[in-house]
Amino acid sequence: MTSRSFHIEAPDGRRIAVWRDAPENPCRGPVVICGGFARRMSSMSSVAAYALNNGAVVYRFDSLDHIGLSDGVIADFSLTSMQESLDATLALVAELEERRPISLIATSLAAAPGIRSAVDNPHVAALACLVGVVDVRRTLERVFGVDYYAWEYEQLPQNVRFERYDIDPHKLWLEHRHARWADFSQVKAALSQLTIPIVNLVASEDQWLTMDEVSEAFAAPGGGQRDIVELPYGGHELARNPVAVRLALRHIMARILCDGDLDAVVEPGFDEIGDLRVADRQRARIPLTGLQQKSRMTEAKAFVTEL
Repeated sequence: MTSRSFHIEAPDGRRIAVWRDAPENPCRGPVVICGGFARRMSSMSSVAAYALNNGAVVYRFDSLDHIGLSDGVIADFSLTSMQESLDATLALVAELEERRPISLIATSLAAAPGIRSAVDNPHVAALACLVGVVDVRRTLERVFGVDYYAWEYEQLPQNVRFERYDIDPHKLWLEHRHARWADFSQVKAALSQLTIPIVNLVASEDQWLTMDEVSEAFAAPGGGQRDIVELPYGGHELARNPVAVRLALRHIMARILCDGDLDAVVEPGFDEIGDLRVADRQRARIPLTGLQQKSRMTEAKAFVTEL
């Protein structure tokens, strides 16, 4: 496997960190992994290992205004920043992979910007959502315990707590006012325009989204092939259930890389996943400095360094 690290510039000039991993003999198109809320790209090692083992070149990134290696802090988190980070990464991948069709994997809350990006990007050929959120408003109400979108702006608290992170709700409130991120009808409208195949894997015990919400979204008229796979066990945090993770990743790789054939999926061994996790932790500590090569793109500027 060969690995490279990048910094690319967002439209506002801030830097987005991207990792590229390639198997020795790639035989399938590139895969872009978009991690969920409060998850670093280094936490996506298992997903990356499965895609690599099935011949794909894999790209991961940390979103702006998030945790990880990109600019900004999670207190300023927004779905707009997540989509801008994804779009810049997709532009990089399109250039480096010579416009080959891209498979996009979006986890949890990243499904909403993933769907919007897929509608507008002709290079995205398939979308797989892992516990993919489709109704942002209901999900965030469950997460925070309050529907802050229903509040007056002036009455919003300074911060709301998620896990160990403080989030400023004002930015989420304002971006909904401007771009309707929390409007369920917007996701359904986007799905109606999406002509590529899309699958959403939903855990039966998920506490953040329901099968009814996903079914309603995927029932929107128009669009292309849509499938829902219900995982018989596990909650929203699938990493806590290795059996559920394995089942989910086999389904995703079959859909996006193996023409739907579960038996054709090549699963990585425990040691392979463990080795990638160790390598990810190591390179997460390496600052992206000493940049050696500059690549110009239409939508983003990439600065490339070989690890």
